[in-house]
Amino acid sequence: MSAPKNQNSQQTEQSGTDPRFEALRASFPQAILEAHKKGKQLVLTVSAEQLVALCQHLRDDAAFRFDYLADLTAVDAADGFRAVYRLYSLTNGDYAQILVPLDQNDPRVSSVCSLWPGAHWQEREAYDMFGIVFDGHPDLRRILLPEDWVGHPLRKSAEETKEP
Repeated sequence: MSAPKNQNSQQTEQSGTDPRFEALRASFPQAILEAHKKGKQLVLTVSAEQLVALCQHLRDDAAFRFDYLADLTAVDAADGFRAVYRLYSLTNGDYAQILVPLDQNDPRVSSVCSLWPGAHWQEREAYDMFGIVFDGHPDLRRILLPEDWVGHPLRKSAEETKEP
């Protein structure tokens, strides 16, 4: 028996229910491609070009105070890559997820290391596993695989490595 198609629909609210969305949209009209709440979590899909400015606002604005980058990873979806950022506010106890669609052939986005120093290792991991280039990263190189490794193993296009 399959699950209902909209099993999370009760947890998803439109952006109009939270006044913070409207303030964000006014401040970043070209950046926010989609915004909604899923449970207590703010979910934003944003353009790569505006990511750093938006993240700085989310970190510094008193309404948000997302001062902790909990996770940074990537997804290789059928329609392209997405960088995925999970933020947490130690002050407000809020969570946010930021999705950044990236070009399938040249996945790149600006580094957020200047905002959250912990991004340093996480961006290197996303680079190593998915091949996403983080422009402005202070030391973008492999972190898990040997430097001479060819390819990025979590890409759907990666060839399977076989043991001899």
